[in-house]
Amino acid sequence: MHSIQNAFRFLSNSEIFSRFRSKIFGFQMSTSYSSLMDSMMSDFRTKLDRLTELLATGEATQIQIDVETFTKRCGRIAQEKQAREQLKHDRLAYLQTNASRRAADIAERKAAIAEKAGQAEQLECKIAAETVSSWKIKINYFKNE
Repeated sequence: MHSIQNAFRFLSNSEIFSRFRSKIFGFQMSTSYSSLMDSMMSDFRTKLDRLTELLATGEATQIQIDVETFTKRCGRIAQEKQAREQLKHDRLAYLQTNASRRAADIAERKAAIAEKAGQAEQLECKIAAETVSSWKIKINYFKNE
């Protein structure tokens, strides 16, 4: 009975529980997940209250509370959530990298097209210059006759 009351006192102190929680899970939890954990602990505290009442009134003689199982379950849930968040972050990073690659590829293609257009324009100018020069030659030829 004393161990249950001690466990209840420990879990009732939210500052101690916060430190306990971060030591168990090994990382700081986000605010939303922290509130989920607080809600689960509130439910756990309610059950502890009921068990304490049962022990005090003599209705139950032997009750074991498996706090370790509870903390392992909470730890597993926290790890799964962290893994999902990491996966979402990795997917976003992949999409951003892929978009950057596509943008670079498009810019490269545009530069190649502009270069070819420039070459075509130079060729056009060269042809025009040669044409004009051939006209001059013909004009000079006719003048000389």
